[in-house]
Amino acid sequence: MRLLHLKLSIILTLSVALMAVACSEESVYTGVPLGEGNEVTNPALDTQKPTLPEDVKGEPTKAELAAQIQALANEKNLGGLLQVCWRTPKRKFYCEVAPRPELDVTPNPECKTIFQAASISKTCFAYLVMRLWDRGIIELDKPLYLYTDGLEERFCNVFPDDAERNAQNEEWAKRLTARIILTHGSGIDNWVSSSGSASNEKIPIDIEPDTKYTYSGEGIHYLQRVVEHITGKDLESLAQEEVFKPLGMENTSYIFLDGKYDDIHAYGFNSEHVKKSQGKTKKPNAAYSMRTNVHDFSKFAEALIAGTGLSHKAHEILFMPYRSLGSNPASWFGHGIRITLNPGNDYGPIWHHSGSNSNFKGRFWILPKQGIYCIFFSSSNNGSAIAAPLAKLLYSEYDGTDIVL
Repeated sequence: MRLLHLKLSIILTLSVALMAVACSEESVYTGVPLGEGNEVTNPALDTQKPTLPEDVKGEPTKAELAAQIQALANEKNLGGLLQVCWRTPKRKFYCEVAPRPELDVTPNPECKTIFQAASISKTCFAYLVMRLWDRGIIELDKPLYLYTDGLEERFCNVFPDDAERNAQNEEWAKRLTARIILTHGSGIDNWVSSSGSASNEKIPIDIEPDTKYTYSGEGIHYLQRVVEHITGKDLESLAQEEVFKPLGMENTSYIFLDGKYDDIHAYGFNSEHVKKSQGKTKKPNAAYSMRTNVHDFSKFAEALIAGTGLSHKAHEILFMPYRSLGSNPASWFGHGIRITLNPGNDYGPIWHHSGSNSNFKGRFWILPKQGIYCIFFSSSNNGSAIAAPLAKLLYSEYDGTDIVL
């Protein structure tokens, strides 16, 4: 009996030791494949079904819808290219049109043209952060400066002639967490640079953190730098490992891929339909630099609905209506994505985000309860004008809260 107790004691000791080692290694970054069996399941999106047809009896054909989409784009004065993906439980179709053929722009028949996704980049980054949170790599409520051995210099000495304001800026900066930034409550302007993009300029915090909705690409970029510091990897490498490659988004990147994108990336067109550049960004930026197309992004939309690669808790947090936008009681921000509530409506909530990079515009809407989504990307400065009529055309049976807020 004593021998049995001794053996049990040794086994218990070894088990505790192994558990301690496992716990100590949880915060060490290692890429974990998707599909580990912890994903959320959503009956509205059965990913095991055969490929959905593009046309369904009794509904407008893909060709008819494409013609209507092109007509709307012409009416709204879009130039360049417009690419759309529409998915319901019964069908899924892609179309790419050139609203103004006189501009000598040729649509890709397979809808494989690459577009700047602009601020839609933020949603993919939020998904990446929640993947890291699932494994204990980052906490949502731990002050970010604690991960970087001190406060970033860009938050210090912002006001050379005002010591009190400097002290307040530093104190507020020390409150910033991943949750506060992903839900857009940092109190930082969208961009502090006069050029409206990432820079090395000082970062003033104008509003006390976590007290008010303040949309901020600058805040997202700060969180990106912290994530890169924690993992020892740049954003592009992380995104490829955690998001793009596992989900089969083979043409998506946070940087312009020379040699791959040159011939398939759209050129932007300004509001007067003058052809501009592709915008060959070489520095990955979580707030705006992602390039993709509707084929790739539809895979991400379906991952969001199905919860692929996330624990139930991470999926719940991602889409928690966390921060009110104030202007409309139904409008909230979750973690990196807008949430429009439909109280008392069978359609359930809408998850959505828009993007605007000068001559590139885009938007997606997801009705997760229904297994429905729409994505569009435009290479026209006028592209945002298509959102409302496109939503009305494709969501014609929807009778809930306005989806173009």
